[in-house]
Amino acid sequence: MMPDVRAKMIDRVEKNEGFRAFPYIDSRGNLSVAFGRNLKGVAMSIAEGQYLLSNDIQRAETEAYKQFPDYNALNDPRKSVIVEMVYNMGLEKVLNFKEMIAAIAANDFAEAAKQMLNSAWAVEVGKRADELAMIMQSGVI
Repeated sequence: MMPDVRAKMIDRVEKNEGFRAFPYIDSRGNLSVAFGRNLKGVAMSIAEGQYLLSNDIQRAETEAYKQFPDYNALNDPRKSVIVEMVYNMGLEKVLNFKEMIAAIAANDFAEAAKQMLNSAWAVEVGKRADELAMIMQSGVI
């Protein structure tokens, strides 16, 4: 299909389908999202999933940068731990890790790691928490 014809078709589909940011049930009873993407009938490709992940990580990083105390003082591996925690459970829940935050502010990364592991989150995510705590403590990936 010629690029100009394809672009016009995409414009028509966008206009006719409309955009919905949250999943909805379409007129045929299918769970759909965005511009009529049928979530039951069309599998997501790895590339699409990676695109979504990249956007979600960027959103988590922006939230952490704006709201997490001492974020800018951390090295990149430790920042990545905070961003991954924000991605995984949301900023509000990460900000409830008061003892971890206090330990980070005191540059006591062993204590910060200990506080990460002393949580319901660590029980829930298991080895992921162990890995992130190790990165927080060592400052190395």
